[in-house]
Amino acid sequence: MPSLRVHVYLDRLFFGESYWKIHKEMDKPFKGLGRGHRILFHDSAWACIIASRLYPGDPNAVLAAQYNIIFDEICSRDPQFKKNLEMLAMLSDNKKKRKEKTGVRF
Repeated sequence: MPSLRVHVYLDRLFFGESYWKIHKEMDKPFKGLGRGHRILFHDSAWACIIASRLYPGDPNAVLAAQYNIIFDEICSRDPQFKKNLEMLAMLSDNKKKRKEKTGVRF
């Protein structure tokens, strides 16, 4: 399962903004269930309900919730893909922090 950082990175990549509240809500059961948490909230209906409740009227929120499910599955099947996404998300965060610190656009 990719980290919240990866989900936020993908949100920004696809939609230009983060839908972190969706990912936190969908992955809440992880603490108690570990990888088995996907038995809760990880289907299209629940994803739509969560997204619509947290970001009413935003169609990209629904897509972000659906992508959460898709990328969780892909990363579970392909650990190297997950590792690459984690690296890209980390590099993106570092770039953003340098920009904020220096005021220089990259």
